[in-house]
Amino acid sequence: MTTRFEFQVTDVFQISGRAGLIVTGTVLQGEVRPGTLLRDAASGCSFDLLGIELACPRPRRDHHEVGLLVPRTVQDFAVPGRIWIAEA
Repeated sequence: MTTRFEFQVTDVFQISGRAGLIVTGTVLQGEVRPGTLLRDAASGCSFDLLGIELACPRPRRDHHEVGLLVPRTVQDFAVPGRIWIAEA
């Protein structure tokens, strides 16, 4: 399979009243939409992307900073430095 989306986790926030975790990070490659099946590259665990919470209005030259809303069940691999991918 070909990787069509790659994301590196920068930080994780647990906000009461939210449906899941807010995970901020850098989009290294591609685009993603809510409902996309993501996979933690290190563990192989898969999970659904619930939503995109924020997008930086001034992206860096070749990367975009975003916040992703993911299920709370992924907190074990929602740690800085981890890579999440979606495959085509």
